[in-house]
Amino acid sequence: MPPAKSLFTHGGIAPSPEKKEVKEAQKAGVCVILKKRDKSFFKHLADTPDECLPVLATAHLSWIDFAVEDVYRDGKLVAKTFGFSDELSARILSDDKSNYYDFNEEFGMRFPSVRVEAFNVQVIPLAVFVRQGLVLTIHAKSSNRLVKFSRYADSFFQKIPKDSGAPEQLTILLARIINENNDRNFDYLRELEEQGDLLSSQLVKNEIEREKVGKDVYRMKHALIRYLDTLWASLDVINALRHGDPNLLTNDKEILRQFTLMADDINRQIQLSEHMSSVLVSGLEVMQTIYNNQLQLLNNRVTHVMTWLTVSTTTTSSCVHLPVAVSSI
Repeated sequence: MPPAKSLFTHGGIAPSPEKKEVKEAQKAGVCVILKKRDKSFFKHLADTPDECLPVLATAHLSWIDFAVEDVYRDGKLVAKTFGFSDELSARILSDDKSNYYDFNEEFGMRFPSVRVEAFNVQVIPLAVFVRQGLVLTIHAKSSNRLVKFSRYADSFFQKIPKDSGAPEQLTILLARIINENNDRNFDYLRELEEQGDLLSSQLVKNEIEREKVGKDVYRMKHALIRYLDTLWASLDVINALRHGDPNLLTNDKEILRQFTLMADDINRQIQLSEHMSSVLVSGLEVMQTIYNNQLQLLNNRVTHVMTWLTVSTTTTSSCVHLPVAVSSI
């Protein structure tokens, strides 16, 4: 009889990266914990939230990530399974623009996770719930937002100072998760830059399809505006963490400085996006100027032809009606 497969990834022969990646992709949930007793770390993979509850009972610090079909619909059940109140999950997982709520013993946030395909900017919510010793993240299966971080999360846990207090450890973990989401969002700005470069190459051509390029410029600008909205939303949440002073987080200024650095990074991304938008507007104006010049040249040619035809017609008419002198005999 073959040995039973364990859901735990520690101990025994480590699987190859390829097999490990496939295995983790097949699981809906990942639970990484720091044990209470010996302060050891391990990762647990699960198909349902209930499978993580026995593991969570032994944890001093833990991060649980679950992928669901629909964050707004399914996220409330996942949050409730791990002890978060219905009121908090209802507020976080709603269509309300506010995306940060603090109930002292627990608080939650909703971050935008971005996916860009050509000019299409998709915004998928990433819900984050925090209580003492636990950070819970819920995202859609289509986003795969924290898959990369989950592969080395246990290694990250080992770098968290074991002698630091619970608020400090929780703050370090939360900051790393938020920063991972921000970094993934920033990556998509490069794709928008590539699209902008392709549009620029179209504008320098002597003959351009004005209608098509004009529509592409508009779509590009709309994509940038939508991307900017996600940056502003992320910045609002981070500023709330910086200035709201949640009771569960540390007051250590050095650790809290990570949120300030993240805010600075987002502000730089906002400036880059606004600069790209300005460049696009300038390109559209240049294209309009070129089009107007082409119209003016065409008008000048038509005027020249009409003038030539008028002169030619007048000269011909004069020759036809030229009076003949009859000599007197």
